[in-house]
Amino acid sequence: MTDSWIDFQLDLTFATVSVKTKGEGRDSLICLHGYMQSKNLFDVLFPEVPKGWRVVCIDLPLFGNSEWKGETGIDKSFFDELWQALVKKYPDNTWHIMGFSMGGKMAMLMAESSLIELKTGILIAPDGIKSNYWHLLITRTGIGKFLFKFALRFPKTLMAFASFFRKIMFIGNFSLRFLRASFVRPRDRELLENTIRIYHVKPFRFKEWCDGQLGKNTRWLLIWGKKDRVLRPSVAKKFTRAIPNSEIHLVNAGHMLIGHNPRRLRKILDRNVFHTSVKAGG
Repeated sequence: MTDSWIDFQLDLTFATVSVKTKGEGRDSLICLHGYMQSKNLFDVLFPEVPKGWRVVCIDLPLFGNSEWKGETGIDKSFFDELWQALVKKYPDNTWHIMGFSMGGKMAMLMAESSLIELKTGILIAPDGIKSNYWHLLITRTGIGKFLFKFALRFPKTLMAFASFFRKIMFIGNFSLRFLRASFVRPRDRELLENTIRIYHVKPFRFKEWCDGQLGKNTRWLLIWGKKDRVLRPSVAKKFTRAIPNSEIHLVNAGHMLIGHNPRRLRKILDRNVFHTSVKAGG
C-alpha cells in the first residue's frame, strides 16, 4: 500500500485542474468533491489505498487550486478533454468514479462521455438526480434570478430574513449555515455567483439512463445519509428503481456524511469496491 500523495496539474483548454493521487494500481478511482470543498475532502477516506488501486482526487474548476479560464460555462468538451488527459497519463487503467453532492452530478456527466467505459460509479448524496428546489428557483425562474441578484447586493437584508425564517421553522439549520457561508463575505458571494454561472450545465439526462442509453455497463452504488435534509434518500430509490445494476447503502448521517461518518463510508467502499478490510481514519 502507498500512503503518500503526489500532486500535479492538468493544463486544459479552458481550465487548469489540480490533481493529487495516491496508490500505484491499474484500478483508478476518480474522486470529485462538493461545493465550497476541495480534493482534500477525501483524505479522511484514504489514509491508505488498497493494493492494485490508485485514488485520483480532483479540484473542480473554481475550487481548491483549480482555475476556470473560459468565457462560458462548463460543457461536454471540458469533461471529454479531462478524460483524455487522465487516460493519457494513466493508460491501460480500469476506471471508476466517485462524487459527493455537486461532485456527484459532475461524476454522472463524466459518465455520459463516450470516450471511456466506467466499471463502477459511486454517488454520495449526489446532486443532479433531482435538482434542489432553491437551485431551480434561482436558475430557472425570473423571480428567482431577481431575488438572487438582490441577495448578492444586499446580503445583510438576506441574513435578517433568513434568521427570521429560521425562528419560525421555515428553513432548517443546514440552510441557514449555507447562507452564512455563501453570502456574508464578498469572496464567498463571488464564488457562489461564479459557480452558478459556470456550472449551469445541462440537466442530468435521467430518461436516457432509464432507457438504457447511458450508464448501462457501469455498476452504481448510491450512498446516502439517513438524515439528509438537502437531498432525501427517496431520491436514491428513484435512481435504483430505474437504473439496472444499482444499489443503495444508507449511512447514519446527514448530508455531509463523509465528515460525519467516514469509517462507515470506507467500510462500504472496502466491501463493495475494493474488496478489502482496510479502515479509514478520522
